[in-house]
Amino acid sequence: MQLVRDPDRIALTVQDNGCGFDVAAVAAASHGMGLSNIRNRVAAFNGNLMVDARVGVGTEVSVELKIGG
Repeated sequence: MQLVRDPDRIALTVQDNGCGFDVAAVAAASHGMGLSNIRNRVAAFNGNLMVDARVGVGTEVSVELKIGG
Protein backbone atom coordinates (compact mmCIF):
# COMPACT_ATOMS: atom_id res chain seq x y z
CA MET A 1 0.00 0.00 0.00
CA GLN A 2 1.25 3.47 -0.88
CA LEU A 3 -0.20 6.87 0.03
CA VAL A 4 1.22 10.03 -1.57
CA ARG A 5 0.18 13.58 -0.79
CA ASP A 6 1.26 16.35 -3.12
CA PRO A 7 0.13 19.98 -2.87
CA ASP A 8 -2.67 19.38 -5.40
CA ARG A 9 -3.54 15.67 -5.03
CA ILE A 10 -3.70 12.59 -2.86
CA ALA A 11 -2.94 9.23 -4.46
CA LEU A 12 -3.57 5.84 -2.88
CA THR A 13 -2.40 2.56 -4.42
CA VAL A 14 -3.10 -0.89 -3.01
CA GLN A 15 -1.42 -3.85 -4.68
CA ASP A 16 -1.28 -7.57 -4.00
CA ASN A 17 0.06 -10.68 -5.66
CA GLY A 18 -2.99 -12.78 -4.87
CA CYS A 19 -5.29 -14.70 -7.20
CA GLY A 20 -6.55 -11.59 -9.05
CA PHE A 21 -9.86 -11.50 -10.93
CA ASP A 22 -11.40 -10.69 -14.29
CA VAL A 23 -12.30 -6.97 -14.13
CA ALA A 24 -14.73 -7.19 -17.07
CA ALA A 25 -16.60 -10.11 -15.51
CA VAL A 26 -16.93 -8.31 -12.18
CA ALA A 27 -18.20 -5.15 -13.88
CA ALA A 28 -20.85 -7.17 -15.74
CA ALA A 29 -21.93 -9.23 -12.71
CA SER A 30 -25.32 -8.53 -11.19
CA HIS A 31 -24.23 -9.39 -7.66
CA GLY A 32 -21.88 -7.58 -5.31
CA MET A 33 -21.57 -3.85 -4.84
CA GLY A 34 -18.01 -3.45 -3.53
CA LEU A 35 -16.25 -2.20 -6.65
CA SER A 36 -19.31 -0.22 -7.72
CA ASN A 37 -19.42 1.54 -4.34
CA ILE A 38 -15.74 2.45 -4.59
CA ARG A 39 -16.27 3.86 -8.10
CA ASN A 40 -19.23 5.95 -6.91
CA ARG A 41 -17.39 7.35 -3.90
CA VAL A 42 -14.33 8.28 -5.93
CA ALA A 43 -16.56 9.89 -8.59
CA ALA A 44 -18.35 11.92 -5.89
CA PHE A 45 -15.01 13.63 -5.21
CA ASN A 46 -14.21 14.03 -8.93
CA GLY A 47 -11.40 11.53 -8.53
CA ASN A 48 -9.92 8.85 -10.74
CA LEU A 49 -10.01 5.12 -10.08
CA MET A 50 -7.90 2.53 -11.88
CA VAL A 51 -8.27 -1.21 -11.32
CA ASP A 52 -5.73 -3.56 -12.87
CA ALA A 53 -6.33 -7.20 -12.06
CA ARG A 54 -5.17 -10.36 -13.75
CA VAL A 55 -6.28 -13.84 -12.81
CA GLY A 56 -3.37 -15.72 -11.24
CA VAL A 57 -1.22 -12.58 -10.99
CA GLY A 58 -2.81 -10.15 -8.55
CA THR A 59 -4.60 -6.83 -8.30
CA GLU A 60 -3.69 -3.15 -8.17
CA VAL A 61 -6.22 -0.47 -7.28
CA SER A 62 -5.25 3.21 -7.54
CA VAL A 63 -7.29 6.22 -6.46
CA GLU A 64 -6.32 9.82 -7.16
CA LEU A 65 -8.16 12.77 -5.65
CA LYS A 66 -7.44 16.40 -6.43
CA ILE A 67 -7.17 18.70 -3.41
CA GLY A 68 -6.74 22.41 -2.90
CA GLY A 69 -7.89 25.25 -5.16
